[in-house]
Amino acid sequence: MTASATQVHLIAAARMAIGTLAVAPKRTTLANPVGRWLAIHSPLPWPKGMPTAPELQEQQWPKHPGFGQLSARDWGVLIWRHTDHHLRQFSL
Repeated sequence: MTASATQVHLIAAARMAIGTLAVAPKRTTLANPVGRWLAIHSPLPWPKGMPTAPELQEQQWPKHPGFGQLSARDWGVLIWRHTDHHLRQFSL
């Protein structure tokens, strides 16, 4: 996954968490209390290449009001630069 694709993925996950992106449920071992605890609270790193919901992957993005149609990569870089701009603005 590229850095910009990672940003797209993380933003989609945040949207899912706040309820603005619907994601189809699926049955996994992570839904039981032990699996959930291990995935969320265990100090062990997650394995690479774990599958994710298709809704959290790159997709067709809407047009930007100023830049027009952007690719997912362009959106990722733009969002990263915008976020970086504001973090630097407050010396974060």
